[in-house]
Amino acid sequence: MRFSLRRTLLGLLVMVVLQLTVYYWVVAPDRRGRSPSLTRLTPLPRQDRDGPGTCDVKKCPEVKEGMINVHLIPHSHDDVGWLKTADQYFTGEYPKSKGGDIMYTEGMQCVRCVLSSTIRNLLLNPDRRFIFMEMAFLSRYWNEIDDRVRQQIKRLIESRQLEIVLGGWVMSDAAVTYYNDIIDQHTLGFDFIHKTFGPCAQSRVAWHVDQFGHSREHASIFSKMGYDGLFVGRVDFQDLAVRKKTKTLEFVWETSPNADDYSGNLFTQTTFDGYYAPRGFVLDGVENLFKGSRELENTLEFMNIVRERANAFRTNHLLLPMGSDFGYRVAGDWFKNMDKLIELVNAKQTEGKKKVIERERKINLLYSTPSCYLQHVHNSNLTWAVKTDDLHPYAIAPGAYWTGYFTSRSGQKLLVKHAGATLQACKQLGIFSRLKDSFDRTNVLRKAMAVMQHHDAITGTEKQHVSDDYNHMVSEGMLQCQSVISEAYNKMLETPEERRHYQFSFCPELNISSCPPTENGGKVVILVYNALSRPLNTWVRLPVTRQSVSVRGSKGEEVPSQLTAIPSGVSRLPRRSSESDTEVVFPAMLPAMGYTSFVLSTSQESAGGQIPMRTNTGKADIVMENKHLKVTFDGQTGRMKALENLSSKRSTKLSQDMAYYRAVQSGYRSSGAYVFIPEKELPHRVGGTDPVSVRYYQGELVQEIHQQFCPWVSQVVRLYKDSRHLEIQWTVGPIPTNDNQGKEVVSFFVSDLKSGGKFYTDSNGREVLERRLNHRETWNLTVVDAISGNYYPVTSRIFIQDVARDTQLTILPDRSQGGSSLYDGTLELMVHRRLLFDDALGVGEALNEQEGNDGITYTGKHYIFLDNIHNSAVLTREKALENHFSPTLTFLPLTSNSDSILTNMPKKSFLNKPLPNNVQVLTLDYTSDNHSTVYLLRLEHFYEKGESPILSTAATVKLQNLFSPFEVTEAEEVSLGGNFNPGTLKRHQWTTDNHHVNTPSIASSDYNELMESPFIVKLKPMEIRTFRVYVSGPSSSSLFFS
Repeated sequence: MRFSLRRTLLGLLVMVVLQLTVYYWVVAPDRRGRSPSLTRLTPLPRQDRDGPGTCDVKKCPEVKEGMINVHLIPHSHDDVGWLKTADQYFTGEYPKSKGGDIMYTEGMQCVRCVLSSTIRNLLLNPDRRFIFMEMAFLSRYWNEIDDRVRQQIKRLIESRQLEIVLGGWVMSDAAVTYYNDIIDQHTLGFDFIHKTFGPCAQSRVAWHVDQFGHSREHASIFSKMGYDGLFVGRVDFQDLAVRKKTKTLEFVWETSPNADDYSGNLFTQTTFDGYYAPRGFVLDGVENLFKGSRELENTLEFMNIVRERANAFRTNHLLLPMGSDFGYRVAGDWFKNMDKLIELVNAKQTEGKKKVIERERKINLLYSTPSCYLQHVHNSNLTWAVKTDDLHPYAIAPGAYWTGYFTSRSGQKLLVKHAGATLQACKQLGIFSRLKDSFDRTNVLRKAMAVMQHHDAITGTEKQHVSDDYNHMVSEGMLQCQSVISEAYNKMLETPEERRHYQFSFCPELNISSCPPTENGGKVVILVYNALSRPLNTWVRLPVTRQSVSVRGSKGEEVPSQLTAIPSGVSRLPRRSSESDTEVVFPAMLPAMGYTSFVLSTSQESAGGQIPMRTNTGKADIVMENKHLKVTFDGQTGRMKALENLSSKRSTKLSQDMAYYRAVQSGYRSSGAYVFIPEKELPHRVGGTDPVSVRYYQGELVQEIHQQFCPWVSQVVRLYKDSRHLEIQWTVGPIPTNDNQGKEVVSFFVSDLKSGGKFYTDSNGREVLERRLNHRETWNLTVVDAISGNYYPVTSRIFIQDVARDTQLTILPDRSQGGSSLYDGTLELMVHRRLLFDDALGVGEALNEQEGNDGITYTGKHYIFLDNIHNSAVLTREKALENHFSPTLTFLPLTSNSDSILTNMPKKSFLNKPLPNNVQVLTLDYTSDNHSTVYLLRLEHFYEKGESPILSTAATVKLQNLFSPFEVTEAEEVSLGGNFNPGTLKRHQWTTDNHHVNTPSIASSDYNELMESPFIVKLKPMEIRTFRVYVSGPSSSSLFFS
């Protein structure tokens, strides 16, 4: 017995020693952040050494000194939807009606055909080259081809015959897109490239040749992604003429005043004449351009084109696009003709040496790529002109400004905004609940959102049936993400004892006050998720049909609520299925990156359910006031007349009207989906000079003025309790066309501020640019259209300042819109367009969206701030983020036998502690399918230098214990696109005429390749830093009660 006890104790001691050994050698290192489970990105090899693809400059074609080296760039411009859907463009099949039946016909646009034909033809000649842009198409092609073709593509990429340029999922628009959506869609494309072809297939140049103008922020994003250069194809025709004359088609774009060491500088080149091959040399369907007598004629013509274009550039290198829309469907036509052209032109340089060569520069034609061309331009060691503003608005001769698309298809722009907010919540909740099968479902919305950034998608410049297809794609993605959110909540509701499945629902039409779960009566649990990294105080508005309503919070406490009338314009919408005419309004205080719950109870009892309406007698002025703001409406006209900030002691006379421009419908071009061409006159006030019909609802939580301007335009002006801004909900439509006249509707504000011809707009929702009326920074503008020529994209905000009064008036839209300040002290935003003629720019359809038998009606919101300049910067930045990442509401009707757990869910934040007030978690996402331990994390500092003495300073974040569901045990910093090691990537350095030289590194000043716990990250103003993080933590549960 004594002997057995000794052996037992000895065995226990051995077990303890083994456990301690395992802990200290396996677990403890993991907890200290040195886990081997995070596979790091492969460092890029030096470009002067042998390597595959873009990693080896020696794989670029040889050039000849003393000659004009013409870099022929074979390419196919393949829109991911425009006149046909993305599917139709890829397959080449499209529906064609015949005798009442639908048959599918192969069309000229066929991306699958382009890729198949091009690959075959590249393999025939190792000198041939080709570039491709859209990973939405290449990934789809890759998934359907066999291994033999896959290996051919890999070999072509390694030899640099086939080169990916740009590398995003699509070629995104640069005006009405939001910065995080731009980053995400490029990351999706980069991820496909990296996993399929490796780091040396990643692009180092951006090919943005079909955007309708270019934003500074988009270029700034490219610089942070590690691009060496940007090629653009469309700039204002006046700007282009000046640049050709002054040889400044190449310039260095200083893309961010917030970037240290000019790290945001990006070499940019404008093509001479768009992205098409020169006129006469578009080779689709051309078997032999050099047959017989045409040989000499076409050769000399091409050489003349080369010499004309070369005179506009500063080096002895000329980039010449050789492509077209969906070109290379029969790639042999292009390559055979170009082979012959290269042979003929290069042979000409050896003829008549004394007579020809001394008189004109010799020409050397070669197949090339934009990155190889850029390498040779960089080797020239010249200094370059500087640009600090952007390339908006874009205009074509003799003066049509592409500023209509800033607003076109307003409803689609709002859908993209809502889908983006849903995607953010979907990704976060899927990760926080540690779901293991949500990647594919989330990816449906990821890809849909990426496609929507395409320059003929979110812009609203596609045909109607393509718009319908886009909307269906986004809606399907939202349904998939809603299933992820529902499953995440269900998983977090699990207890050790049991698992239940609750049927959560969503209300995608809340913007038009339609929500069946809240209208059906009884009790409903409402979960409100806040994707922002800071607590949010907001208001919830829900339609109800019963008169007695109560709201209780997450602890069962009573939440104050108020009933108010649904705007009449909204209640009459044909697509609105709801019969409710009443909304309940209540405050919601949401935790950072977390949720809170409410229980809404409705019954038919009448007590306490009256809508607080006040009648205005005697036509006295109406005043709405809280502790911060006071807004006055003229009792005679019913229109706004003054706004005062009681806290900061700022005030202005402020009138607001709805008006419309009459669209030009004749002459050389009509106003259409792309261009805004108004008649040369002031906008027409909706309803003329007649007084506006007014109803005033005065409650404890919100005061509302309901205005009816005319039968097709109404709005509500709201002032919430303790709010620092006004909210205006406008409803416009159907825009009447019984006068056969297209109309473009604006919300028009007139103040007494002295703005001095200046106003300010955001760039893709991030940095702010100063705009000056009738002015361009880099050339002397000849004013062709003083209205549309002064319109700019407004993605998140537009404002004017009266510096002498230290006063700023700011308007934030709920979606991208076109806006301007055409007169001192004024602001206007275009909210809706209905046009009867096409603008002859390719769509072939008038922008005349229908709903039933009439034009479509849209409703939306503007948020109005009046404050001093400092406060305005802080308040509007925070509100802009709230608008973009708006809360996600989930509903669960309760039954009599529902669990009590559902009515007592505590408020929950998935952050262990608040982030600094100037820092936001921009991205928290999976890095691959079903990989629940490695995530992509982006942190952003969302203030600019000088905006706030406190918030415009550097901030510090510790990653290790940032999130409550898991601990970060290892971190690797990567480039903005998540595809490069920032420590090994080196960009070209460019010297500007003012002696500025960008740093070659994209890494932050405190970048550390081997980060150690607690993984401290420092962020400077406007800085975004990206990480791949390995995490550990509980695999499940009871996260509601942790």
